[in-house]
Amino acid sequence: GRYNFGRGKRKEWYLLIATILFVFLLGELILHTMLPPAYQPTKYGWTVGANRTATRTLQDQPGAYRTVQNEYFDHGFKRWGQLHTHRPSVLIIGDSFTEMVQVSNGEEWYAYLEKEYPYVNFFVYGGGGYGSLQEYMVLDDYIDDIDPDVVIWQFCSNDYWNNLYESDRNYYPHNNFGVRPYLVNKEIVYEIPMPLPFLRKYSRIADRILVRYDAFQKAQLQANTDSNSNNQITKMEGRKEKVPESAYRVTGEILKMARLRAGQRPFFFFSTEPITDKESLLCREAGITCIRGVSEYLESKEAEGITIGIVDDGHWNLAGNRFVGEFLIKYFKDQPNRNIFSDVGVN
Repeated sequence: GRYNFGRGKRKEWYLLIATILFVFLLGELILHTMLPPAYQPTKYGWTVGANRTATRTLQDQPGAYRTVQNEYFDHGFKRWGQLHTHRPSVLIIGDSFTEMVQVSNGEEWYAYLEKEYPYVNFFVYGGGGYGSLQEYMVLDDYIDDIDPDVVIWQFCSNDYWNNLYESDRNYYPHNNFGVRPYLVNKEIVYEIPMPLPFLRKYSRIADRILVRYDAFQKAQLQANTDSNSNNQITKMEGRKEKVPESAYRVTGEILKMARLRAGQRPFFFFSTEPITDKESLLCREAGITCIRGVSEYLESKEAEGITIGIVDDGHWNLAGNRFVGEFLIKYFKDQPNRNIFSDVGVN
């Protein structure tokens, strides 16, 4: 019979498509056995490294550079006091404003509490980019071993976005590049708050391509930050929009979990920004004491012409940390009925 060239061509196209799919799937299979995901989560999404020292140079004041050294102890804590001691203990949990890589150990805001109350045993964990759930997970893991007399929780308004997957993903590339845990229907789930998360999860080829795209986006963001030397909070731009109600709701759930986990211990909360009615409500509903005035005190120092933040960064510099420490000392001393350090036996 006569040969059907059209049918033969179609067969060749089908064969080509099948071959490409086979090669692609074979490549994926091989890469899955050879390469881990670009972003491999730890229990907290990402974890502060333990028992190490890091050194960096920062512009503490306009034109004034300082070299700072950060030392991390057991489990990535910036302070790891003595366990099973009769001395009173304080557990401090927070994000990058508690990790405070912008100043050396002994210069952070909580270092001033240490100096004022030398008999108090301090345990401090701060995770750069952490949201409230990650901070709760740290508290949950260590509170039994530490058995603190008091808990102090440092908050930042971007935690609202960190706590809600949809908001965190929409903020790319200003968010943290990594897998983050989220509280969804009272369960902890891990998601990738970046473009094309499904492909990142199931395709090693796409994963490796997209991680290069992430690196490009990060470089562009850094270049824009460097070019805007008059703005110390460039990385926070875009988060001035209204916080979604669902973000408030999940943050409230996490704070209640932390309050419940802490038991009857005094539990204090302060924010790096002015406390709004929302934060006051969240604290009241969770049974947490809300410390007002930290940000306003810093603003008053700025009004005096004092630089309180690292240049092109937005985190507190040496002076900013000192002012926050002084404010908290005064706060506790001025409230004898809630002076946690007196309550735990330190005069």
